[in-house]
Amino acid sequence: LQAWVHPVTNSPELMPDLRSRHFGSERIGIERPECGAGHCGVDLDGPRGRPIVAVADGVIIRVERKELGSDGRSGRYIRIQHDDGAITAYMHMDDVAENLQVRDRVTAGQYVGTLGATAVYSAPPHLHFSLELPDRAGDRGDGIETTYVDPAPFLVRSTIAPVPERKHS
Repeated sequence: LQAWVHPVTNSPELMPDLRSRHFGSERIGIERPECGAGHCGVDLDGPRGRPIVAVADGVIIRVERKELGSDGRSGRYIRIQHDDGAITAYMHMDDVAENLQVRDRVTAGQYVGTLGATAVYSAPPHLHFSLELPDRAGDRGDGIETTYVDPAPFLVRSTIAPVPERKHS
């Protein structure tokens, strides 16, 4: 959980100003005791289409390419299990990087998709970013039991990467 790259490239802020976008803010219908009043992540601002990057080295454990996600709320997203066991999720993306597959290795700062609004019904485009820790040390993969943790202390110490240059053909 150290030396993260901020997931939103060229972000003007490390954390959103609006309290409603923070971990633990009220969300009706979400009941995870560790998430306060319901919001199990942080909603990070940015323009639609802004490149999203992995915060640290790890392995892709889930790729969801359906516009609404399998639950109708998450949209397109990925989950990465990092080398220290922590899991991060990147939700509501308009696009997931075309070549990303489960079991692929990613590095900190690697492009993984674009900020979007898939399965977002009443908010502007954003990246819902979450952090989970396995309940049992050594557990790996997408179906393990986890506990959500506020990612804010790690985001505020992260490094913001520039938007990668696009190569012209």
